[in-house]
Amino acid sequence: MLFKHRTLTALGLIFALAPIPLIAAENEDDDTTEVVTVISNRLPSTEKDIGSSITVLDNEEIVESQKVSVLDLLRGTPGVSVSRNGGIGTVSTLRLRGAESGQTLVLIDGVKVNDLSTPAGEFNFANLTTDAIERIEILRGPQSTLYGSDAIGGVINIITKRADGPLKVSGFVEGGSFGTFRGGVDFGLRSQKTSFNLSLGGTRTDGISAADENAGNAERDGFRTISVIARAVHELTDNLSFNAFFRHADSRAEFDAFDFNTFGFIDGDGVTDSEDRQIALGVVWDWLSGKATTDAKISFARTERFDEEFQMASFSSLSKNRTIDLLNTFRVSDQVTVLIGGQLQDNEISFEVFGFFASTLMRSVDIKSIFAEIAAKPIENVTLTFGVRHDDHQIFGGHTTFRITGNWQIPKTGTTFRANWGEGFKAPTLFQLFSSFDEEFQMASFSSLSKNRTIDLLNTFRVSDQVTVLIGGQLQDNEISFEVFGFFASTLMRSVDIKSIFAEIAAKPIENVTLTFGVRHDDHQIFGGHTTFRITGNWQIPKTGTTFRANWGEGFKAPTLFQLFSSFGDPTLQPETSTGWEIGLEQNIIKDRATVSVTYFQRKNNNLIDFSLISFTFANILQTRAKGVEVVFEAKFTDKLSLSGNFTHLDATNTLTGLALSRRPKNIFNASVVFDATDRLSISGGINATSRQIDGFAVLSPFKVIDLRASYKVSDQISLFGRIENAFDEQYQEVTGFGTPGISAYGGVRGSF
Repeated sequence: MLFKHRTLTALGLIFALAPIPLIAAENEDDDTTEVVTVISNRLPSTEKDIGSSITVLDNEEIVESQKVSVLDLLRGTPGVSVSRNGGIGTVSTLRLRGAESGQTLVLIDGVKVNDLSTPAGEFNFANLTTDAIERIEILRGPQSTLYGSDAIGGVINIITKRADGPLKVSGFVEGGSFGTFRGGVDFGLRSQKTSFNLSLGGTRTDGISAADENAGNAERDGFRTISVIARAVHELTDNLSFNAFFRHADSRAEFDAFDFNTFGFIDGDGVTDSEDRQIALGVVWDWLSGKATTDAKISFARTERFDEEFQMASFSSLSKNRTIDLLNTFRVSDQVTVLIGGQLQDNEISFEVFGFFASTLMRSVDIKSIFAEIAAKPIENVTLTFGVRHDDHQIFGGHTTFRITGNWQIPKTGTTFRANWGEGFKAPTLFQLFSSFDEEFQMASFSSLSKNRTIDLLNTFRVSDQVTVLIGGQLQDNEISFEVFGFFASTLMRSVDIKSIFAEIAAKPIENVTLTFGVRHDDHQIFGGHTTFRITGNWQIPKTGTTFRANWGEGFKAPTLFQLFSSFGDPTLQPETSTGWEIGLEQNIIKDRATVSVTYFQRKNNNLIDFSLISFTFANILQTRAKGVEVVFEAKFTDKLSLSGNFTHLDATNTLTGLALSRRPKNIFNASVVFDATDRLSISGGINATSRQIDGFAVLSPFKVIDLRASYKVSDQISLFGRIENAFDEQYQEVTGFGTPGISAYGGVRGSF
């Protein structure tokens, strides 16, 4: 798969390549269509004019990769490291250039989809498959000036399919290992003024054990998801158009449990049901004779999760019972005995939960009782008793019970008759009275809801051929709600507004040089205002096929509502901030058949929010630094053979302790080769090699995973495809205690009409 990477390169490459005679001269006959992207400057720009590191994956590359999960697709791009808690459908996070997972903004057709109900506000890639995706743009480095909070590490913009013909229907079906089946269908309709596209897709699999099978776990944790996506655009006039977008995904994933005895993961029966929905309505108006464009959009994103048997804690318990008994027996005569007594009980329990939603329960109750019984022998060999008891419970009050017994013996025949009648009662236990117990203590049902309502206004002014000015504003209404059902039930509902204005100027002061300068101010309802800046530069030398790029930018991330208001929250938290820069070049070589680029980047983060073991709340206690190099190579040696690869070296540390940050491998290497054996048959393969990495107190071993793929065009409309994933059955972990799929095979058919 030949990724269209366009990344910065380190300045040192200038000297490395200078003596090489293969540097490309300007090719006047090159009619290659330039890739246009909007994500980098929020206005249409060709990749060669961009001063930031960006990777673009188009539909051809996505289809060729045969990847099911978007996360697996992204792991092959520069600067990306991923972590997954088992197989597909389990918790899946992504980090750009060593930034925290919640510091990457994820958009689907321009709609923010980060889950605000998670502690860090990250997007969980678990349920996102490659069905109906037309294009993905990955912009690396601080981008808060244009995109606001959450864009410290970068921005990932996922674009769904659009209608590209009068009437087009396409689809695919696929099956393979682990009981996997998936399929999808797209309907596209386009007229002169209107376009409409509808996509339906679904995936199901029996999966693997989320808890590592090598630790003795055998139960499979399945996953299924179904989604519908609709897009429509209508041009009311030549200058005015309306657009609409809708996406709904319904997913169910099984997960395993944490064993507090062994501090490891074991087979469990947890299930997460999730529902994702995004809606957007927009209008685009060209005015001032085409010199100005206004793009207004209102969007809504909702993520709802329900975890059944969510393992929330370990616990300790203590039970105390203090009792004073008084018993008086009066032998009135040989035939009559009277029993009179009293009892005082002081019952006490305490529970302490450690873990998610940690909590403590301490309760006590007093019970005072008096009772009496008379035993009489009215005639020989006959005994009767009558008893009464009154209990006075501190909570529910008094209760009286009675008992009668009888006994008749016949010594001559050795016969005895017995009979009795009595009442009983049991006071509710303190656990039953005051806890919120539901089935099993360590298990609870957990529901979360994330809502993001956004209004965007973007104005683009083309002042001249050399100067473009961008002025925009944004209003966000973020809302979360949590509800825990079960032991120590809890509820949290909070919302916050963020108002933003931003501006950017893009200028070409001289030929082949592009400069941008941007500024943004965000007004957060809780912590107030924050201003960020960004500068980028791009210098092309067409005669040598050389491009220099550089940028500097600031980033910030507002504390999440969970960090502010949960039981671990602190309303006085300040935003996380960052400053980052990068510099380098891109060079065409071998007569424009190959491109090499190298990027040096550096970023410093301040006021990072983490959980404090001192205050047992979230606090601004971390400072980190990330620096590294990204190297990208692409070559099309012949019309049949192409090669692409990238290497990322990352040094991410906690500057306060000097320790490496968790789940940030120092070295990641990806490569892919494609060989078109015939006009119909294509064979390809890829490798992902990841170095050792720290995961908390554990060290994860290095690993390399190799995939093999092939496709065959039966006709212009029908093609067959198949692949072997993890062809050499590599055993590895991305998260301590969780397994990964071994060798597996899949095959399917794709068609379009």
